[in-house]
Amino acid sequence: MRNIVSDDMINLVLRQMGAVSIKTSPAYINIAKFEIGNLRLTYMYEVKEEDIYLQRISPYPMMIGKIYNEQQVVEIIANDLKKFKNAYSRSNFSKFIRIATDVVSFDKEIENLFMSHNVSKEDLEEVEQMMDKVHDKLSELMEKSPLLETSSMQEK
Repeated sequence: MRNIVSDDMINLVLRQMGAVSIKTSPAYINIAKFEIGNLRLTYMYEVKEEDIYLQRISPYPMMIGKIYNEQQVVEIIANDLKKFKNAYSRSNFSKFIRIATDVVSFDKEIENLFMSHNVSKEDLEEVEQMMDKVHDKLSELMEKSPLLETSSMQEK
């Protein structure tokens, strides 16, 4: 009974937040879709006994993690939606989506490479150095780039 109550409570609030579609499977897997302009955000959450697992499916997949109550699911999705709404109007948003999608593809490619091929130690070290450079660049960009307006993102 708890799973059905949890699903119903979350889905009701998500509909009030503007979900254009919510589908619930018999396995307590729920998929909620939202639209911002021509961008579709899709979230999947699964209610298993006392645990709730949440992930964003699109515009690019991201595991959000184990959530402990219905209110947290709603708050996390609401905050995520606010951030996407704020970023959506930026001129470089489509480039961000392409980069984020490429990162997901990269994860798959690197796993396939390392799980299916005997990669040399030298090549692994080269990839590791390249990844260090990417991390350093991201840190540099975080420090030098101004924050987006957060007043609209912090409203509850």
